[in-house]
Amino acid sequence: MVILRYLQALRENRSLIMVFALGDLKNRYRNSVLGFFWSILEPLVLLSVLYFVFSSVFKPDIQNFAIYLLLGLIMWNFIAKSTSMALQSISSRTHILSNVYFQRAIPALSSNLTGLMLLSLEFIIFAMFLIVFNQIPGNTIILLPFFVFLTFVITLGISLPLSVLNIFYKDIQFIWNIIIGAGFFLHPIIYINKMLPDDVNNILSFIPTVKIFNMIHQVVLFNEFPPITDILVITGVSFAILFIGYGIYRIFERKMGEEL
Repeated sequence: MVILRYLQALRENRSLIMVFALGDLKNRYRNSVLGFFWSILEPLVLLSVLYFVFSSVFKPDIQNFAIYLLLGLIMWNFIAKSTSMALQSISSRTHILSNVYFQRAIPALSSNLTGLMLLSLEFIIFAMFLIVFNQIPGNTIILLPFFVFLTFVITLGISLPLSVLNIFYKDIQFIWNIIIGAGFFLHPIIYINKMLPDDVNNILSFIPTVKIFNMIHQVVLFNEFPPITDILVITGVSFAILFIGYGIYRIFERKMGEEL
């Protein structure tokens, strides 16, 4: 019942959520010469560097490595940007929160929507790369929006507690930066799972987003449908993370007034 009331409150405040989301998008590139073009340039520069290093030095045995690498990069950027913005979403609005009441979950949700907007821009570039490399996806790509949605659900489940924990413990932002840096190398972005030992793969399989990244590569690049059981399991895990994150958020939300 509590969750339903929160969902109803969020629905009633959907205009405010979009105002925050668009505001985050504008503030991200305020006073920059290239503006929104940075959202496209950033992954392309990183792609160029990583592609040069790994194709010239390590030479991974991955078909259409540039496409594989770009897809992993833009999905990881979505997680990294959304959670990083959400982490500061409440602490950067204390002047508003102390004077106007609204659901404290709104800033974190709006940050994730901003990340989703940036992801949409990057997917336009990705589509261009598919055309240039003559890599036309099969009908399995119909599952891509669903897996992006599951990534959004997990990211929101992480963002909600991060947004409130950062109010109480400033170390959270430094810890999360370390996790984001390590997480990049734990996900199948610059490698494919078959390149790793079985025991390492077994450990990484416990990371839900690793499973989702593998499924996204399957449906976009390899024209494979993941097993329905795997899809059902990762769907359940994704929503479990959201509910657990929401529960942690609720615990600290009650104490937030003392810190703002």
